[in-house]
Amino acid sequence: MKKEVRILKLKDSLREIQKDTVVEEFTACISFNGKIVSEISCTPNDLKYLAIGNLYAKGFIASALGLKLEISGNRINVTLLNQSKAFKKRQKKYTISKDLIFKKIVELLTSSALFKETGGCHMVGIFDLTKDRFLYIAEDIARHSAVEKCTGYMVFNSDKVDKPVLFASGRANSRIVEECAMVGIPIVITKSAVTDKAIKAAETQKITLIGFVRGRHANIYTCPERVK
Repeated sequence: MKKEVRILKLKDSLREIQKDTVVEEFTACISFNGKIVSEISCTPNDLKYLAIGNLYAKGFIASALGLKLEISGNRINVTLLNQSKAFKKRQKKYTISKDLIFKKIVELLTSSALFKETGGCHMVGIFDLTKDRFLYIAEDIARHSAVEKCTGYMVFNSDKVDKPVLFASGRANSRIVEECAMVGIPIVITKSAVTDKAIKAAETQKITLIGFVRGRHANIYTCPERVK
């Protein structure tokens, strides 16, 4: 997921050849029933979750059941063999404390060794309020790829997630909010900004959208009743 490169380092009047570590950019081709349906710029890890999240968001699959998944090079081949049971969304009637919001955003942002080495990836995590821990944290060069890895994790592990909250390092737009709604995540929290369409989508989907979580400060844009 990372590569070493040679750079010319500038510092004041000094110029020095050094080695640097950069994050790897990978193009994943997702094939469904033999046809390529997506080409995604991403970080080459957890491609299974990325494919499932992407296909679920596009409506190609209703769950992770009855799928055959093979990865060859940069191609993820997904074949629908038999699918009779749809992914079941979780109920939305739960709350989160403000102290937990402040604490867990820090935990997310300090969790990535890849970010510490390269500074070049987003982090998105599925936190379960029942289990009181992150079940999964995705690292990716693209915000949407990291989110789809998380939604793919949700669909693939539908029986392991009870009360999910999505924490993110990057900007939240309407697509991210809508994909969270599709898998039943009612609380979306990010360190960064949110867009006007993200707010509109959150209002429509009855999702609690929280942005600019820094230190002991946060902006709650929609459905504040879930924050205690």
